[in-house]
Amino acid sequence: MAKRFTSVTVSVWNEFWSSYLVAGLERAGFSVTHHTTGRKKVVCTEFIRNLPATALSHLAWRGILPCGKAHQLSRQLIDWYAAKLTSSSDVFWGWSGCSLSALTKAATHGKLRILETGSSHAAWQRERLIREHERLDLSVHELPSREDLDYFTQEYSIADYICVPSQFVADTFLERGVAERKLVINPFGVDYAYWSTCEAAKSYDQPFTFLWVAALLPRKGLGILLEAWKKANLPNARLVLAGNAPKFVTPLLDRLPPNVYLKSFLDHHAIRREMSEAHVYVLPSLEEGMARSVLEAAAAGLPLILTKETGTTDVFRDGSSGWIVPSGDVEALVGSLRAAASDPESCMVRGAKARAVVQSLSWEAYGERAANFLSKAYTAQPIGR
Repeated sequence: MAKRFTSVTVSVWNEFWSSYLVAGLERAGFSVTHHTTGRKKVVCTEFIRNLPATALSHLAWRGILPCGKAHQLSRQLIDWYAAKLTSSSDVFWGWSGCSLSALTKAATHGKLRILETGSSHAAWQRERLIREHERLDLSVHELPSREDLDYFTQEYSIADYICVPSQFVADTFLERGVAERKLVINPFGVDYAYWSTCEAAKSYDQPFTFLWVAALLPRKGLGILLEAWKKANLPNARLVLAGNAPKFVTPLLDRLPPNVYLKSFLDHHAIRREMSEAHVYVLPSLEEGMARSVLEAAAAGLPLILTKETGTTDVFRDGSSGWIVPSGDVEALVGSLRAAASDPESCMVRGAKARAVVQSLSWEAYGERAANFLSKAYTAQPIGR
C-alpha cells in the first residue's frame, strides 16, 4: 500500500496517456499534481495546464511558427516549470524529452525520479532509422538530433527508474547498457468498450481491405509496406493508409502502387468506420513503444500483420492473432499479405482471437500497475536517502 498522500508531480508535454497514470495513482492514495499541455482532466490534487507551452504548440500546428522550433521551446517550458514543481513534491514522474531539468533538481534534493517513455532508446532509434532513411533516399527530419540524443541520454542516467511499455523497448535500453534494475515494463491499455463495438467486416463481396492507421512515416514501415504491396500484386484487394503525411515523405507518396488509397488523419469515430470496412490491420513498424493503434484494431476484431518493433508481441503471437514478420523484410511481408488475402475465413478466426486477447488490457489496469510499482519503489527508496 502506498504511503498515503505521498505527493507526486506528473509532468508531460502534450498529454499522451498521462491521465490514466494520474487516475491510477490517485486511486491508490497518492496526492498528484498533473502538469501538462493537454486539456483532459482527471480527479487529482492539482491540475496545471501550462498555457505558454500550449500556446507555442498551437502556433506550430497552425503554421505560424516552424514546427520543430516551437515544439522544442514548448518542451523547454514544460521542463522549466516542472523543475519548479519538484520543490513541493516527494516524487517526480516525467515524460522523456521534457524532464531533464526537473530530474536534475529532484536528484539534487534526493527525491525519487521516474522517467516515462513510449519509444525505444533514442540512440538505438537513431541508428535504425538512419539506415531506413538512407535506403529510401529521404531527409532525416524524424530522427532524434545529436542534441536531442544527449538530452535523452542524460534523462536516462539521472532517473531512478525508466517506465517502458514493452519488452521490445526494454531490450533496446539493455542493449545500450541501461541497468535492468532501472527498467519497469508496464503495457498500455485500450478502450475495449469503445473499439469492440466496431464489428470487423464480414462481407467479402467488397474489395479485400488492408488498413493502416498511423502517421505516414518511414519509422512506421511505410516504405517497406509500399514495396511489399507492389510485389504482392493483389488486384482484388486495396490498401487504405489513414494518417498525416509530413512533407519529407512526399517522394514515397508520389509513386503509389495500384489500389492504395490515402486518407488524411481521422478522428476516432472515422477510424472506427474504417475498421468496420477493413479485413486486416497492417503496421510493419521499425520502431515504436507499444503501438496503440494495433491494440485498437485488435479490439475491433481485425487480424494483424505486424512486427516485433510495434512493441505488441508481448501480447500477440504469430499464427494466432495474425502474422508477425521481421521488420524490414519485404518478402516476408509480401507472403503475409498474400496469405491473408487468400484466406478470408482464417482472417475472421484470427481477428476473433485478437479481440479476445486484448479484452483484459484496460487503462485502469495500467494505472493500477503503475501505482503498485510506485508504492514499492517509494518504500524501498524513501525521500532523502
